[in-house]
Amino acid sequence: MPSLKDIRRSIASVKNTQKITRAMKLVSAAKLRRAQDAITKNRPYAKKVQALVTNVSDGVKPGAHPLLTDRSNLEASEKTTAIVVLSSNRGLCGAFNSNILKSAGARRTACLTKGEQVKLIAVGKKATSYYNFRDIPVDEAHDCFTTKNALARSKQLARHLSELYVTGAIDAVDIVFNEFKSAMSQRSVVQGLLPIDPQKLLKDSNANAEEDESRGSGSAMLKDYVFDPGRQEILDRLVPMYLDVLVYRAALETIASEHGSRMSAMDSATNNASDLLSELSLQYNKARQASITRELLEIVAGAEALKNG
Repeated sequence: MPSLKDIRRSIASVKNTQKITRAMKLVSAAKLRRAQDAITKNRPYAKKVQALVTNVSDGVKPGAHPLLTDRSNLEASEKTTAIVVLSSNRGLCGAFNSNILKSAGARRTACLTKGEQVKLIAVGKKATSYYNFRDIPVDEAHDCFTTKNALARSKQLARHLSELYVTGAIDAVDIVFNEFKSAMSQRSVVQGLLPIDPQKLLKDSNANAEEDESRGSGSAMLKDYVFDPGRQEILDRLVPMYLDVLVYRAALETIASEHGSRMSAMDSATNNASDLLSELSLQYNKARQASITRELLEIVAGAEALKNG
């Protein structure tokens, strides 16, 4: 049985840990609110850009823009798929990183099984260290997104992916991230970024328009546009902008999911620390009572020995 000193040391250690987990929970809660606000503000803009790209690309010839060019007809052995994995730099956020890495691993295995080449782009130190530990080659490694740099960094990443696609270094791009549902729920998503599919855009835009109309927003899609200076010039400007929006949205979802997952994990850790403190306090009281009882017995035994002697 541990001594009273050891139990007191354990109680002090658990109390200090509980202070840290409670502070991390509060910090993540504050950051989560800002991340949620950023997602809410970005959604109307993202929907409008998607609707514009859909309308402008409607009726254009296949391959009117390099990012719209479909290369699915390539042989599997000639195709290179880039998988962008959005993780965090730090841990202590529950299953946030493990869920992302599991989905990315499944997508990578599927590509390799078909005979495709895979280019891994790890965003966040957790993804980089995960692949390095398993001797899986990482083609590019970047720091994770934060609320302050998400917009600028997402534009840089989108431009870089566009260059790789246009030059033929890669033939498809998938991005893996956690989609934020609530502080208690996040869902791993594997989303295709490139090539941009006009048919899928049309389907998603119609679904968004119907949803907005059912809510009374009245944001039905407009079909009759007068293009100036021209459809192609506008398309050349809108398609890269839409890719920026897709990457930025994934970055915002990742940031919110990380803070939500960390807040839930730290809340559980704080509650577990309280339970552990209760157990240690009970153990300490029992040990202290046993020590007092033993001392009393020794005193009584000593008094009896003196009396009988």
